[in-house]
Amino acid sequence: MEGALDEARKDLPHDLFDRMSRLALIKLQVYRERPQLYRFLVRCLSDPAVSAEWRRRQQQAADRAMEAFFKDVDTSRLRPGVSLEQALALITLLNEGLFPRLMARVLQSRDLGYSEMEELVQEWRSYMFLLRDGLYRQDT
Repeated sequence: MEGALDEARKDLPHDLFDRMSRLALIKLQVYRERPQLYRFLVRCLSDPAVSAEWRRRQQQAADRAMEAFFKDVDTSRLRPGVSLEQALALITLLNEGLFPRLMARVLQSRDLGYSEMEELVQEWRSYMFLLRDGLYRQDT
C-alpha cells in the first residue's frame, strides 16, 4: 500500500478534496489487486482485541503521512478564516463518524464488503464533496 501511495505522491492534485479522492482511489485499486490485504485489514479493524492497537498505529502512520501528503495543498479555495489544519480536523471527524457505519455494512457482507468496495468509496466521496462545498469559498 505504502509503495503505491509513495509512487503517486509526485502526481497528486493540489486541490485538497481532489487529492483525498485520488488517494482513496489508489487504495481502492491496491485492494482490488490484493484482496488478501483488504480482507486482512478488515479483520484487523473489526477484531476488538486488535482494533485499538491497530488504530493507534494507523493513526501514528497517518499523522506522519499527513505532513508529506498535504504540505503542498492549495488552500486558496478555503473560505476566509479556515485553515488547512481546521479542514483536516473536520474531515477526520467526518471519517470517524462514517467509519462505524461503513464498517457495519462491510461486516454484514458475505465477502467482508469486497464486492461493495467501489460503492463504499463512492459513498465516502459523496460526503467529502458535501463537506468540500461547505469549506470552500462560493466564488471558486
